[in-house]
Amino acid sequence: MSGLEKTNKWINLTKENEAEQQAYTTAIAKGESTSMFKTTKRRHGQTLNPRHNIHKYDQTMCDFIKETSEMVEMLNNKIANLEEQIIELKK
Repeated sequence: MSGLEKTNKWINLTKENEAEQQAYTTAIAKGESTSMFKTTKRRHGQTLNPRHNIHKYDQTMCDFIKETSEMVEMLNNKIANLEEQIIELKK
């Protein structure tokens, strides 16, 4: 375990919200039905309600969180590989 379970969960939920936003935008651009999306009517159209109610950061912060999480995960994997190599060398 990397200790980043909450961060990884946030990243996954953010990716799902982004994918849903992209699908909604694509449906509107193609003139397709958007009835399957949860929306709120506004004065000048509709706004997509995100599927997951999570804190949203600006794109720079999102990128930093994702890249840092990936780097920590990579380092944890490298440490695990080195530990396995040490065990093999001790045999």
